[in-house]
Amino acid sequence: MGAIVILFPLLCLAAGFSVAFTAREQVRREKSQHRGPYLPGLLCFVGLVVVPLAAVLLYQVPGWSLLYLLDPEALNIWMALAFLAALPVLAAAGFWVGVLLCRGGVTWLPAGLAGLFLVAGVVLLFVFGERLAVVAAGLELEKAPAFFSTPLPAVLAFAIPVLLGGWIFLLVFFEVEGRKIRQAILLRQMPADPLPPAGATSSYPSKAGSFERLLNPGATSEAAVASAAPSAPAKAPSASGSSPKG
Repeated sequence: MGAIVILFPLLCLAAGFSVAFTAREQVRREKSQHRGPYLPGLLCFVGLVVVPLAAVLLYQVPGWSLLYLLDPEALNIWMALAFLAALPVLAAAGFWVGVLLCRGGVTWLPAGLAGLFLVAGVVLLFVFGERLAVVAAGLELEKAPAFFSTPLPAVLAFAIPVLLGGWIFLLVFFEVEGRKIRQAILLRQMPADPLPPAGATSSYPSKAGSFERLLNPGATSEAAVASAAPSAPAKAPSASGSSPKG
């Protein structure tokens, strides 16, 4: 229908697919999709950021939000509530489909779908740019004030950074957690490295962990060389000037 009714569903779908992609290592090992903070975190982001922003825009500038394709007076409260309730449902649907794709081994497809929805939203902004450039109370756009002469840019200047910041924080948090899981899997898959037995000349513990060997791969070989090198013989005491005369 309009800018908000089209762009915000695309945004929620992209958010769901992107969260599924960044949490791909975690969700592939969870028996249930409802476990973990991934879906609750996504729904909190949509419910606390996306839904309030959409509600404010629908209430303040209904004609602009609908791209003047529908008379703002025809938009009743029940239509607005149904649209706002559909946003977290779309985000959860994108997340669930992304999880199924990740578990099926197609881990790159959720990221591609998220990017596709974002590109589609940008294309719509360019297509309907002339309608978004004015903010009219009704359907008459000829005498409507320009976009930058209204309070709407100030609202968006505050809301868009909050929206992007919350989204990026969510993705970075889940990506860092997934990276830790991948590192732990890599360490468990490393082959056992025989170490020299602990002794007086060994400078390396006999039960050192694989992670320490990964950080300092030369420590094992240096310790082995040090333990294998023969110790220098002790010098005999000098007999000059101390032997008794017969």
